[in-house]
Amino acid sequence: MGAVFKPNEATSIYAAYANSKTPTSASVRTGCGTLGAAPNGSVADPCEVAPEKARNIEIGAKADVLDSKLQLTAALFRNERTNFRVSTNDPASPVLQVLDGRSRVDGIALGATGKVTDAWSLFANYTYLDSEIRQSLSDFNGGGTAADPQRGNVIIQTPKHSGSVWTTYLLPFGMQLGYGFTYQGKFATNQSGAANPAQYKSDDYFIHRAMLSYAFGNGLTAQLNVQNLFDKRYYTNIRSNVNATSGLGTGGWALPGESRSARLSLFYSF
Repeated sequence: MGAVFKPNEATSIYAAYANSKTPTSASVRTGCGTLGAAPNGSVADPCEVAPEKARNIEIGAKADVLDSKLQLTAALFRNERTNFRVSTNDPASPVLQVLDGRSRVDGIALGATGKVTDAWSLFANYTYLDSEIRQSLSDFNGGGTAADPQRGNVIIQTPKHSGSVWTTYLLPFGMQLGYGFTYQGKFATNQSGAANPAQYKSDDYFIHRAMLSYAFGNGLTAQLNVQNLFDKRYYTNIRSNVNATSGLGTGGWALPGESRSARLSLFYSF
């Protein structure tokens, strides 16, 4: 649900609240409802099937400037997960996992979209995320206390800083130049544990791209796009298989980003 207030024709201020429920990953992989051996040697249902819950609170503003050619946006938000799955570690429990985990992300999002002048277009955004694991142990283990080894960790795959810019300029004789970049800050690849208190971080990276186009007239336009202009080596997804309890690793994986590439296109409109 949400509400919007317009102090004037060019400005909007809004507030929104949303909640959601997501099936646990084990339930969609048929891991729940299957009987197995519990730590105490008895037969037990290996996990709870109740959905994980989240809620999001956001306030923000939008403003049209430069005779409504350019739109500026800003938002503050908080996302909370209140019951993700954690191990119960209770030998007397009939289940192996309970929904006692809690995490929170506070963020800021800024954006600009539109035209600075008739010839100059701009698309830019920036996001700041302050993530935190607030409880990673079951209540049986005293979850949320100082003994919780992951309490205070940042959430994996969640960079604190990220953003992108794309801008184009149209020259008087029909040629258009474009330049942009994408930035992703460092993010954690693992959660810490009693035997492995460190959180490992990925490298941050800038990826540059460029564009050149020319309108010949009669509806024909040629366009050259170059991605990863400086052939930066980077990874878009990294996972470490370090066990938070034992501190031992079994490897991991990383997805490399696109290397430098160029594409020449011809467009015809009529």
